Amino acid sequence: MLDNKFIDAYWKFRRREITSMREFGIYLGHCEYYHKCIYAYSKEYEASDEYKIELEKQLKKNPYLRGTISDRACFNEKSRGRKGEKGITDKFKEVYWDYENYKISPIEAYELTGYSKNWFHKVSLDYEKSPYYKDDIKKHPEVMKKPERTQAVPIDFKKDAMTMTDEELSVKYNYHICKVQRLRLKTNRKAVWDAIKENSQK
Repeated sequence: MLDNKFIDAYWKFRRREITSMREFGIYLGHCEYYHKCIYAYSKEYEASDEYKIELEKQLKKNPYLRGTISDRACFNEKSRGRKGEKGITDKFKEVYWDYENYKISPIEAYELTGYSKNWFHKVSLDYEKSPYYKDDIKKHPEVMKKPERTQAVPIDFKKDAMTMTDEELSVKYNYHICKVQRLRLKTNRKAVWDAIKENSQK
């Protein structure tokens, strides 16, 4: 029977809290832990009823788990390199809204889109300037209650926000009004941390 420490490490790896097989081994107390042992134990665990029950629980908390370990599915995710990177695809939009809703971490967003860090943020900013953004955000009303996550607060925005209307800020900074409203929230650091903590506790 597998011990609780291995099972804990297993799910940390699937949730990307453990980033590599080497780190998996270190977590178990074996710096040079044999990968084949991890695969063997994972195969045993993934065939158990206990695994099936736990998988349902984990997927409810995080629908973007890595693939299974025993068949190496966890390594079949897209490369984050420039090769094959695209733009505003349906998959990108799905990940983008989960990211802006603070449901996933930046690293998860890069891995799920297959984009590098810089490319993900570039495409995100392009999307936020596009005519589709103000229509798409209506499908995600809960996002309006949370601070803007991709766009940094521009210099002087906080000062201008004290005296200017949303419409005036929209014209000056060339942002959709819905984005201006979320940038207002972002000027409050507590609002940002509250959004991050709210998701981490789920």
